[in-house]
Amino acid sequence: MGTNIWSAEEGTTCKASDVTMSSAHSYDKLRAVRDTTIELYVDYYQSKPLLYNSLTDSQKTELGVYRQALLDLPSTVLAAEGNVVLLDLPDYFPAQPSFMSNHPLGIRHT
Repeated sequence: MGTNIWSAEEGTTCKASDVTMSSAHSYDKLRAVRDTTIELYVDYYQSKPLLYNSLTDSQKTELGVYRQALLDLPSTVLAAEGNVVLLDLPDYFPAQPSFMSNHPLGIRHT
């Protein structure tokens, strides 16, 4: 991996390690990871009618509950942790339904 170097407006040369993450930035990252998780995992099932219809009613319910937990994630974490810098983002994610072990990408959050 290369070093992430750029120049700030005032001409200071910055490296990625020189930047302190703000709480707003960490919540932005949380939302981005959440959005990607919805796209790669939830939408994978919901956007394919044959695959979605092959799920049991229980699995469909689990998928809906998981999707809602992902949508609520930023507000849930904010209520629990406050306006702080979030470290170890995967720790905040809800566990995926067990049937997602058949997903091509496997389980992301347990």
